[in-house]
Amino acid sequence: MLLAVALLQICLSAVFIDIALPKRFVTIDPEEKSLREEITFHPDVNYLQFDVKGQRDAFLQFDFTFLIILGGWGNTKSTLSVGDKILDEYHGPVLDHNNYNSFWISWNRSHIYFGQGINSGDNILMFGTSDCFPGVVDLILRSKFRQTVNWIINKADKDNVLLNNDLHCDNTSTSTNEIRKTATDVSNISSTVNSQTTSTEDTNSIEHAHHTSSTLNSLCSCKCSKEEKQNSLEVPKDELRLRIKKRLDELENEIRINPKTTSNYRATRTSAADDRFSAKIIGFIGVLVTCLLIAMIVLFDAVRFFQSK
Repeated sequence: MLLAVALLQICLSAVFIDIALPKRFVTIDPEEKSLREEITFHPDVNYLQFDVKGQRDAFLQFDFTFLIILGGWGNTKSTLSVGDKILDEYHGPVLDHNNYNSFWISWNRSHIYFGQGINSGDNILMFGTSDCFPGVVDLILRSKFRQTVNWIINKADKDNVLLNNDLHCDNTSTSTNEIRKTATDVSNISSTVNSQTTSTEDTNSIEHAHHTSSTLNSLCSCKCSKEEKQNSLEVPKDELRLRIKKRLDELENEIRINPKTTSNYRATRTSAADDRFSAKIIGFIGVLVTCLLIAMIVLFDAVRFFQSK
């Protein structure tokens, strides 16, 4: 009975996503759209495929934690960042004012990938790694600098290809009588293995015999696997508000500046230098008058002292 109910819930959620998508949005700075509110963005969703049309400055914000900027700096650079730290950047135009361009995002608790195309793994533009990304429960679409950006959300699903065969967790080793590490081609997504290859060559033939043994690399597991279960539960709005408030407090503490270290405060405690000739003359006259007054006082006291004797 419980199994039947669970299967029914899965089917209903899948049907809901199919009916709700694709969905169009238009963001005009300072407006923003929450996918959690618009398409019921579930915590287990870790893949998004979408189209964007705009001149520049399209922003995707994940729970006020990490941020993707598309077509920033006059549509010359795109960035992937967490807080104030830029994880990766791509130089070149990615947005078109007249046509939609397709993009995708795939993420888990330790990796995030961003690429151009309609399939996960196509044309990776940016990626980032972290010890443990916060669990994503919402994604905000917005624009900046009075720009108008058109969005089409085509898919919001669970990615079982790219992240299960993580590109940056592929420690493939190949050797001829020794083991050596080889680089991984990002265009070729393959299973994570440790391989040792023995190659023999007949001097009278161009044929090669290869003997390869492979074992799974246990080092490629997500560092946050103990927290994976949290992604399968719907996070209440109150808890989401607490998370956001906590994060905002942390950011406020990070960017808070001691007013006594500012140049404005120092200026109130010091005199600014003035190299003008008129200022020098006035200063000289002031010093001369002050010295004359002091000299007159000393002189009068000296005269009285000698007269009293």
